[in-house]
Amino acid sequence: MALTKTELKELRKLLEAKHAELVDRVDRSIVAGTRVDDRTFPDSMDAATRVQEEDELIDLASRVRTIVEEIARSPSSTRVRTASASRASVRRRW
Repeated sequence: MALTKTELKELRKLLEAKHAELVDRVDRSIVAGTRVDDRTFPDSMDAATRVQEEDELIDLASRVRTIVEEIARSPSSTRVRTASASRASVRRRW
């Protein structure tokens, strides 16, 4: 089944239109994938702020750890632990 000259011209127009659409879509994809804008790179101030916040959180965690250690070494907590240990040893004897 052969196509007429008119049908061949129409098919050629359709194929050229589809080709142009695909080339345009590829070009847009390439541009979108390789575009460099302000959102691509972090702002130096944002990075500095993030580092400062991380340092503050690390410092806070260190201070909390120190306070917990001081509480654990305090005489009142020693008494509580001693009393608990005494109760436990009394229970084991019976």
